[in-house]
Amino acid sequence: MIQTLTYNPNEKVLCEIKAIETTRDLLQKKIEDSPILEDYCRPFLASAGGQEFLDKIGNASSMKILDIGFGRGETSLYFASKGHEVYALEPSPLNCEILQKASKKFGQTIHVYQGTAEHFDQIPVKDFDLCLFNSSLHHCDDPVRVLQVCKNKLKKGGSVLAINEPILKFYRSKKWFYKKMETDPIGLGHYGGNEHIYYYQEYLNLFKSAGFHSVEGLPHVRNRQPRLVMEEDVQKKCGGQYVLSDLKLLIKFSILLILKQVGSKPIFALGKKLSLFPFSFRATS
Repeated sequence: MIQTLTYNPNEKVLCEIKAIETTRDLLQKKIEDSPILEDYCRPFLASAGGQEFLDKIGNASSMKILDIGFGRGETSLYFASKGHEVYALEPSPLNCEILQKASKKFGQTIHVYQGTAEHFDQIPVKDFDLCLFNSSLHHCDDPVRVLQVCKNKLKKGGSVLAINEPILKFYRSKKWFYKKMETDPIGLGHYGGNEHIYYYQEYLNLFKSAGFHSVEGLPHVRNRQPRLVMEEDVQKKCGGQYVLSDLKLLIKFSILLILKQVGSKPIFALGKKLSLFPFSFRATS
């Protein structure tokens, strides 16, 4: 049973919900074409984002986990299949429906809630070991409030993990980003919706403002796997159009090759300072 929180989504969240609704047939087919759970999760886990997920969650067992903004549900299903107690939150009614159907088909128990992260304090559960944001923290209108609720919901020693978040590079301005979102969202690889953007240091400051004292930026596996990243980016489309031009692909691949070969701590220290490379973030209560 999907439990619905009391919330009033803004216009941009409604835009995202509407965009996700257009994928109903594809998501239904994804369930139908997956005889077992591994088939459903495999495409995500094999991707750069999925590799980052596996790299950062480690091998801990018997955790109580809150998966915030679970999308198509692969992360929630993976956690449940490993024996964790999983609570999953998502504003899209369709995504909630898909996760509910998938969890039933694959015999996994997941507590599904429909609502935005700003309102998940309504979930009457606490003492979580982990709150996960997989490319979802930047969708929050009030990320500090969301992280404060996470902190209150965590058990002592529990952590918040934010992976696969977009990071604004030092040579770009927020004004540029939001104008681009209005005029050419496909050029940014977005379908539109409730998007926000932050520099590396701003992500750290969000956690610190929420009361976390132990926060760290972790290099993304993308920096170590240029071939995997490029295989994905060459085919990456949004709205039926390729997202990256040939020149951008060449530049990106060259940078990734350099990172893989050099890959030293000073390089990543510079990447943090300049908000230049992808990073994930872990904060401990």
